[in-house]
Amino acid sequence: MHSAQAAFLSNVESTRPQLKTHAEHLRDDILTALLLEDLAIHAVTSRVKARASLASKLREKVYSDPARELTDIVGIRVITYFEDHIEPATAALKSRLKCIPEHSSDKRDILRAAEFGYRSVHLVAEFPEPALASADHRPTVQRFEIQIRSILQHAWAEIEHEVKYKSGINFPDTTNRRFSALAGSLEILDREFVNIRRAQNDLVADYLTEYQKTKGGEKNLDSARLIAAMEANRPEAQGWRRRRGNLEWFDFQDARMWVRALGATGLNSWNALNGKIEGQPVRDLLQDYAAATGTTEEQVGHRVVAAMAALATDREIGLRFPELLEIDHVQSVVDDVYSPKPRKPAPTHTAKKSPSNSSRTNAKPRKAPKRDGRR
Repeated sequence: MHSAQAAFLSNVESTRPQLKTHAEHLRDDILTALLLEDLAIHAVTSRVKARASLASKLREKVYSDPARELTDIVGIRVITYFEDHIEPATAALKSRLKCIPEHSSDKRDILRAAEFGYRSVHLVAEFPEPALASADHRPTVQRFEIQIRSILQHAWAEIEHEVKYKSGINFPDTTNRRFSALAGSLEILDREFVNIRRAQNDLVADYLTEYQKTKGGEKNLDSARLIAAMEANRPEAQGWRRRRGNLEWFDFQDARMWVRALGATGLNSWNALNGKIEGQPVRDLLQDYAAATGTTEEQVGHRVVAAMAALATDREIGLRFPELLEIDHVQSVVDDVYSPKPRKPAPTHTAKKSPSNSSRTNAKPRKAPKRDGRR
């Protein structure tokens, strides 16, 4: 290791606490950006390359400017549940970060048709401006790497890295073929999980047709039925459907919580729920909510409609399901409608004599009792 590289290694070690802080800030900012895209993210992690790993890399190659050439000293890993969420996650990060195309790569494109192996998107980016990282936490290295892959791709890469790369063993072709076979199997499983998620979407589509024909109203609600019934009857409003380009999915996990809250109030079917929505108490709540948010009653979101129906049925349900009241303006609208209003003071006036009490007013006054001087 040259003296310049040794000095660089020493500098990284002396600033490791600050680099860790930079990595954690990047992790949090990237997670927030991806959640705003409504993507199904399993985890976003950060790390600073271990000293031994960095020293090994510096020994293997001479770097004229390691601060710029070593792009993975700070690393972020984005793990999606589904393979088809890798593309929108990559696009979202490219739009927010200053990525360096010549250093970024899609490892999936490197594999030939008959090859199976490491599959991950690598983005190399400059440390961002304050839009994504606080100016108070500027890094000492100039670039960082983001790896984006599915949870199954991550499982294979971690085990392969531990067993093959780190071990330093030159495995025979038969063992390498087994690793490739596992990669191929997981690639098939990745696609099957995407197909299962699409089967969820198909189920919503079937239920949507059912409710549009006014059938199924008495069937017990689950998350797919709630989504479909709301879309059939309130098509102008935002629901649990998510779209990013050609990708479409539903937030079933969130819808499930709403189904549970509605069920706790006895609104277990669409007929029961819709009867409550069409009632005057909920109509009043929705009108007030629309006025507070500058929209129309028909455009009030499905989550809000379900929350208002549950709260109108049982005001205490918000204690068990606080999410109902955490939607913007719901708490204030409900409080305004259901909080007791101050009573106006009764007007004061002199009572008029009426014939009904004339016998009392015309009665002769009783004589005062005679005093005998004693007290």
